[in-house]
Amino acid sequence: MGASVRVGRIAGVEVGLHWSLAIAFVIIVWTLGSQVMPALVPDQSQPAYWLVSALAVILFYVSLFSHEMGHAVVARRVGVGVDGITLWIFGGVARLRGDAATPGMEVKIAIAGPVVSLALAVMFGVATYLLDTLNGPPLIEGGCAWLAASNAVLLLFNLIPAFPLDGGRLLRAWLWRRRGDRYRATSSAARLGRVCAVLMVGGGLLALLLQGALSGLWLVFIGWFVWSASRSEEAAVQLRTR
Repeated sequence: MGASVRVGRIAGVEVGLHWSLAIAFVIIVWTLGSQVMPALVPDQSQPAYWLVSALAVILFYVSLFSHEMGHAVVARRVGVGVDGITLWIFGGVARLRGDAATPGMEVKIAIAGPVVSLALAVMFGVATYLLDTLNGPPLIEGGCAWLAASNAVLLLFNLIPAFPLDGGRLLRAWLWRRRGDRYRATSSAARLGRVCAVLMVGGGLLALLLQGALSGLWLVFIGWFVWSASRSEEAAVQLRTR
């Protein structure tokens, strides 16, 4: 995943933005400003909805970056090189230069991102509670509530055992430790990842056809990405093993 725009280096890690991120920004801001925020906080001006929605999406992108930076920082600490981080339409990708040397290192790298997302979900949840208790600005409270929920969804989604998502990498580490063979563990995790990808595509198509939900289209594309990425990761590990 190459970067269209290179932002620079943060903590020694090169950060880039893919052009598809702009499409996601427009879609999410439009959905928040026209549907989600008016439902959460009614009777506000439309410019205020757009402004808070744009700020919330920017902070969500910062959350995505923080999730990937968690992977990158831990990977470097256990001796795995990091080529960079790219944010794109479906989230973020930390481009590691190789595989972890042991299952334990794999677990540390894989769990780092979800831990960061959990911390951010709690932080925004606490901010929502404090704003509600202190009668803070309703739109800011709504934005914090959305960010708390979004980071919680990011956490849970990444823990799905669909390789190469974080949950799939945790599964591979467990299989690797149990069997003592990285390639066999990767193949098994990748097969389960493709099963999950088919379920995502099927669920997305059902949501799209039966409800006309835009989220169904997102799920179809994410399923396609998981399918492609699992095959690519499996092939790369097989090549390195040979």
